[in-house]
Amino acid sequence: MAAKKVVAVTGFITAYAVGTYMAYSWFHKPGPRTAQASNVIFDSIAKDYDKKMENDEWMLGITRLRKQLVSLAKGSVLEVGAGTCRNIDFYPSHIQKLTFADHSIKMLEEGKRKFSGTRDADFVLMDGHKLDFPDNTFDTVVDTFGLCSFDNPKEVLGEMQRVCKEDGVILLLEHGRSTNHNWLSSHLDRKAELHHADWGCWWNRNIEQLVTEAGLEIVNTKKQNLGTTYFYVAKPKKQAE
Repeated sequence: MAAKKVVAVTGFITAYAVGTYMAYSWFHKPGPRTAQASNVIFDSIAKDYDKKMENDEWMLGITRLRKQLVSLAKGSVLEVGAGTCRNIDFYPSHIQKLTFADHSIKMLEEGKRKFSGTRDADFVLMDGHKLDFPDNTFDTVVDTFGLCSFDNPKEVLGEMQRVCKEDGVILLLEHGRSTNHNWLSSHLDRKAELHHADWGCWWNRNIEQLVTEAGLEIVNTKKQNLGTTYFYVAKPKKQAE
């Protein structure tokens, strides 16, 4: 009986989460649309960003995935495209050095407000396409929901691998087109420009293709939310000798 209740509750939560996602996808109406650089868009939405994201991320299981992902971090950590630093409270207590990088000053300012000061953390205004760090600097490099926003995500993945130590780990939590449901990807394609104008995010990118072409060595991967949420544990590609 207990097992049946667990299955029923899990099924309800899953159905509710999928319903939430689909309702948002279909009925969300973006604001006025103008051609803007993504950092301008992010600066404009920074103040209310967390409040708008909180409930949807919890219902879609993304909060749980964030916790799972960064629990795997080790040593010195760089988070690229950190935004408002939504992962800041989820890092293990043994991580003593965190570096949060983003190209939106307003998003970083929101992130700084969350910082408790219990460990060493830097907040740096930096373009993910040109990370101003030496090769092999960090034990862990993290990106959560950033590949949708960079102009050239493959270039950013290359930079993440460059600054990650050869024995380090790259942790990704992303969203993009569904490889399982063509009807959903078609819808994301139709709404992509409107969504980008509102959120600075191209939600129809092929995440699997980007990760494969970047040459990451995949250690573990899983999908959620009709195949639109991607969870990766990876290693940087091996350098040619």
